[in-house]
Amino acid sequence: MRALPAAKLLDDMWSDLEFLEFPFVPVSRDRNFFRQYDGFTALRQGQFNKNVNIMIGINHDEGNFWNIYNLPEYFDKPEQPQLTQEDFLKCVQTVFHSQPEVVRDAASFVYLDRKCQHGLGKSKYYAEQVSA
Repeated sequence: MRALPAAKLLDDMWSDLEFLEFPFVPVSRDRNFFRQYDGFTALRQGQFNKNVNIMIGINHDEGNFWNIYNLPEYFDKPEQPQLTQEDFLKCVQTVFHSQPEVVRDAASFVYLDRKCQHGLGKSKYYAEQVSA
């Protein structure tokens, strides 16, 4: 990637993104990587940790942003969304449509209510699992 022109990286940043895939975006405020608070200044001055192979991050509830666009029938509502278990399973199939069936089954298994505390009716629980 270092050999590629910046314009090429920017052009390709949004191409072929699937549901819940995110483009590369710069992080400008991170005291663990940059030696000073402003990342853009640190990059210009070479004041950053150069011994990093990969950086990955996760934001809690980041699915909320995408759900209203990609699953509007469930999440583009003024009130707190509620899903049935069947709705939840449809969401998993939509979100992971490009993944093998074993991945879709694993995602369903991880987030399903295995204690059956939420029944088969509509529940805030299943909507929260899709947004997690």
